[in-house]
Amino acid sequence: FSYIGTGAFTNTAGPVSYTHLSSNLDSAHGSLLGWQTFVKNIETGQVKLVSTNQVGEQANNLVGGASISANGRYVVFETIASNLVEGDNNIFSDVYKKDLITGEIQIVSTDSNGNAATNSIFGARSSSFASISADGRYVLFSSDANNFVANDTNNGYDVFVKDTQTGSIQILTSATVAATYACISEDGHY
Repeated sequence: FSYIGTGAFTNTAGPVSYTHLSSNLDSAHGSLLGWQTFVKNIETGQVKLVSTNQVGEQANNLVGGASISANGRYVVFETIASNLVEGDNNIFSDVYKKDLITGEIQIVSTDSNGNAATNSIFGARSSSFASISADGRYVLFSSDANNFVANDTNNGYDVFVKDTQTGSIQILTSATVAATYACISEDGHY
């Protein structure tokens, strides 16, 4: 069985990332748990499971919403998995960034001090719809959590941009209007 969900391409002929439901895509990980995120090198045909923790264990829950940086080094995705980074004990969907060279993985959907979502107005789909800048530094995502920035009082989804180098986070949508889908420019400034 095989079904492809969301996906994203780099601006070269190199890798492509996508979310996939399959039982036979990556033989190195045996039986996969539902939807997972993969990268496929278009030139070589090599497929690699991305939705893993630092030691290579696959996400213990469903994964979605893949986006890949232009150079193919970084992939962002969303999941409610609890085993990708230490200390992820909220019950909400988080956005993660994976470095395909080092294997490092980090939660992106946090406040500037690294605190994850502590609430969700609409349930377990707190942070989602991630988009990554060409160099992988900036990640845009939507969330209905209201503890990422001060004065987020609209009780709805907002769009945020996170600088993954400095940890700073900004809300991009109005405090009175909810928003979900957005896409970030290559340089991360629009």
